[in-house]
Amino acid sequence: MQHKDGPFVSVNNRSLSSSWFKKTLSNGMIVPRTWLLYSPSAEAAFCFCCLLFGQADQNDLQKSSFGNIHNGFSSWQKLSPRVANHENSVAHRVAFLKWKELENRVTTARDRSVDALLQSQILSEQQKWRDVLDRILSTITFLAEQNLAFRGHRETLSPDDWSSNPGNFLAVLKLLAKYDLVIRQHIDSAVQNRHTCSYLSHDIQNEFIELLGKSVVDTIVADIRRAKYFTIMFDTTPDLAHREQMSQVIRYVSISGKDVEIKEAFLGFIEVHDKTAAGLTEAITSRLETLGLHIEDCRGQAFDNAAVMAGRKSGVQQRILQINPQAVFIPCDNHSLNLVGVHAAETSPAVVTFPRGYLVVTFCTF
Repeated sequence: MQHKDGPFVSVNNRSLSSSWFKKTLSNGMIVPRTWLLYSPSAEAAFCFCCLLFGQADQNDLQKSSFGNIHNGFSSWQKLSPRVANHENSVAHRVAFLKWKELENRVTTARDRSVDALLQSQILSEQQKWRDVLDRILSTITFLAEQNLAFRGHRETLSPDDWSSNPGNFLAVLKLLAKYDLVIRQHIDSAVQNRHTCSYLSHDIQNEFIELLGKSVVDTIVADIRRAKYFTIMFDTTPDLAHREQMSQVIRYVSISGKDVEIKEAFLGFIEVHDKTAAGLTEAITSRLETLGLHIEDCRGQAFDNAAVMAGRKSGVQQRILQINPQAVFIPCDNHSLNLVGVHAAETSPAVVTFPRGYLVVTFCTF
């Protein structure tokens, strides 16, 4: 991939442009420079054919007018005449001819050379792994959508050991193997050689789940960005390991044509280490920034009535109002009704003086 459409990183107000990927001949004809490519990670331009066929002992290739072939070229102010000089150099032309000769051998159907056979084998192996990953990802998606556990008491791929519970993930794959040749051959290969890559371990499962979850969150966030304005609904609670977990819910209006729908999207949990109002506010604003959502577009904030969240002087809602005065605070109705019941009960002398241990009053909403 040439990345000829950018974006290109600017250095000293100069950068590569798409026009350099074309060459104008003396007769006015415009031809593409197929050998030129741009690397966004290295932020440099490279000569593809010289990378493939450059000789380490040839000084004119290693230190050509286009720069070191392995480090790339990024002196954008010197593109002219460096690109033309490199293009006309003997070393570049030799590498270019070798590249085109290899390309012709690989792509010509009538050619049964070693290169063509090797390329055919590579494509076959590539398709096999794509088919395997497609089935594994489909299994993971199915279990995740059904909210089923993945791992069992004892994970084993051996077809002779069905006495122990292998877990839902491996059990589904074993079921598919009865009717699907691709996954059956893959499992047989994994059983015979346990040192080969199988993509069936719990670490791979967790990685795939994380990638799928990120894809879901990215889709939801993109929908929120299209809506622009949103309400934040965050709350914290400790888990079994006594770690404070903050749930993240965004409420927004989704408009698709004539259809208008109010949505509440759950975006996951984040661990909170600072439970003060300042710490929770920082966690919320940092999370929104990570998601690419602007706190300036927030039009509402809904929390419970805990003092750290709803405090009018230094609570989270007040701190967010100082950042964005349009983020109206909306207290939780359930918590508010419960407080009404508690304060109402406190006004009754009979309730206040009632002996402890004999009366339990519970307020709930339906």
